[in-house]
Amino acid sequence: MLKKILAGIAAAFFSIAAAQATLIDASNETVVLINEDVAALLPDGFGLSPIAPGAQDGLLFAFPITASTFDVTTGTGEIDHAGGIFFAFMDATLSAENFLITVNDDLTGTITGDVSINDGEVIPGIGLFSFDVSDIANPGDTLDDILAVLTDTANPLLPLFATGALGDVLAEIFGLDLSGFDGPFAFAATQAVVSEIPVPAALYLMIAGVAGLRLAVRKRRSA
Repeated sequence: MLKKILAGIAAAFFSIAAAQATLIDASNETVVLINEDVAALLPDGFGLSPIAPGAQDGLLFAFPITASTFDVTTGTGEIDHAGGIFFAFMDATLSAENFLITVNDDLTGTITGDVSINDGEVIPGIGLFSFDVSDIANPGDTLDDILAVLTDTANPLLPLFATGALGDVLAEIFGLDLSGFDGPFAFAATQAVVSEIPVPAALYLMIAGVAGLRLAVRKRRSA
């Protein structure tokens, strides 16, 4: 009897811990809208297409969120994705996928991805974009106000700036020189939501479990 109670408490506790470790509903997505000014710089015949399970609508790309530790109470954490973008021009290709968004304590962040050039070896964790969440803030905005904009996937507004690494690759592979372009490469929004199970719930469950265990012990002794 005691073993069953302990096993039940442990199973419930670890299931809550797992829910807290992944704070993103896997049905959600991050969207990236390529800047029209960047698109205007692309040569005729330059192709952009999604890598499954990513999706595309014109210059808008969507990537399913697979897991995350992003916490909307602090605006920090990481968000993992599936899918990616395939770049092609003439005989050259570039694939970037499995994006990882990292938001730091100061609300700056990076987007990294696994990159392959001309179907060659996949190089993991290449820095592709940088951003500053404060770019979407207005004077007097609270964190909730900022997050409301950040999570509005119908209107992506977070500016993403190409890293030097991405600029070098685009120049070397496609001859695309963005050195004179200082605007954002794209704009993003992400459907990041905290799990409905708050941290105190785990504590309440443990308290209830311990109380139940004590009651069982008393009943057994009295018997």
